[in-house]
Amino acid sequence: LGPFWLTLGTAIGVAGLGLLWSVLLKVDRQTFVPSLTGGLIVWQMISSCLIESSTVFARQANIIRNLRLPYFLHPMQLVMRHAINFFHNLVVFAVVAIFFSVPLSWSTLLFIPGLFIVMLNLLWISLFIGMLGARFRDVEHALAALVPLLFFVSPVIYRPDYLPFQSTIVWLNPIAHFIEIIRDPLLGSV
Repeated sequence: LGPFWLTLGTAIGVAGLGLLWSVLLKVDRQTFVPSLTGGLIVWQMISSCLIESSTVFARQANIIRNLRLPYFLHPMQLVMRHAINFFHNLVVFAVVAIFFSVPLSWSTLLFIPGLFIVMLNLLWISLFIGMLGARFRDVEHALAALVPLLFFVSPVIYRPDYLPFQSTIVWLNPIAHFIEIIRDPLLGSV
């Protein structure tokens, strides 16, 4: 399967989480599973970039010592690699969208500018974390502990409108905006 092993893993995760969490959150599967799929594929891109950015310069140390290249190239390579993985996982969303009859329109294509905005932000975040990680080696371990926590406080599994309380606290998390700017167009809303 090559790179589609990642896609298969995402499909299995969506199936398992979709069946379980739709029951736990008491949400209709018809709306929950496409929302979960969109949130999960965006989360995988964001979290992978965050975790790997702490070692982006350490892993490229030989290249940095031997070639004169802009330092920005290494975080750019990292973000582009995970963007390619995102497009592999987008196949899972396409299958889910067809299976659950997600309405597709021209507004669905708005996920492309949203993805571009998220990628631009991930570039500067990866550069910043990469510089910190090159100086302080503990940044890698701190991120490994922090990113799973971000999964639960970010609207990956749930949507802010599923919450029984005022969801303004959810919007204080910038990752919530990164997820929604891509997921909302995929689900057919602007």
